[in-house]
Amino acid sequence: MTAARREHEALEQLARDAFAASAPPGAPPATAFVALQVRALDGVAHHWLVAATRGDRLLGWARFTASHVLTGVSFLPHRPGQPGEFPPAADWLDADTVRARAAALAGPGETAGTPMLSFDDSPDRLAWAVPLRRDGGRRWVFVAGEAAWAGPA
Repeated sequence: MTAARREHEALEQLARDAFAASAPPGAPPATAFVALQVRALDGVAHHWLVAATRGDRLLGWARFTASHVLTGVSFLPHRPGQPGEFPPAADWLDADTVRARAAALAGPGETAGTPMLSFDDSPDRLAWAVPLRRDGGRRWVFVAGEAAWAGPA
């Protein structure tokens, strides 16, 4: 097992423990945890997010510092207007889904690059950053769930 895989597994276990300790009454239990490193737009590692899923749904996440200190746990109540239904995990965790959302904002000749979990201005504004490239240039598009918007040039 690689050092990176061991780090992911350790974070996933920390998140599992944090979710078990802080779950609200009646919350469905997560069945899987996915550790993702959050990076600033310059690519520098900033913190960790560990997503909690059940089947194909996102239940919430735990945030950790770069040195694995828990900074918070968030539980998603459900999708607005659809009690009991959580957002699709793919909207938040699947690189192909994220890239397709960003590509919808591409102009003529632009192609969507590899998504990077990042944030829009403040680390509290978690979003995927996707570069749209054309003729050696690049601009950023942010994607969070079903939303996508232009970022800094």
